[in-house]
Amino acid sequence: MRTPRGHQIIALKRLAKMASLGDMTRYAASQEYVEALQAMTPKQRAEVGKAFGLAWVRCEAKLGPVRLPAKPGTLKRANWRDPAMVARFRDAWARTGTPEGAARLCGITPGAAKVARGRYIAAATPDQRLAA
Repeated sequence: MRTPRGHQIIALKRLAKMASLGDMTRYAASQEYVEALQAMTPKQRAEVGKAFGLAWVRCEAKLGPVRLPAKPGTLKRANWRDPAMVARFRDAWARTGTPEGAARLCGITPGAAKVARGRYIAAATPDQRLAA
């Protein structure tokens, strides 16, 4: 028969293998998990806590970064000759700091945001950066 600690660690490893953060959260909030933790010594609780942390990190690594898809029909061609569009992009970049975030705020593709960053953010002179 497994010890409570062994059972908890094996269950956490299985959940991490499935890459389901929701299931891990539900399991950690379950009465079974809480009762098993109460039956353990402090050293065993620390081992299970470490196993939970490692399982959570592995699970997040498998999922990768969360990327929100653009809404269909909302992307448009950017008119980079329009100073208002360039200012809007600079503001979006300053708020998010990522091509995906700036693209979402401006309604353009992430690829266009990466190109625009190279042209209008990274290539700007120090005086232009302060003015933006």
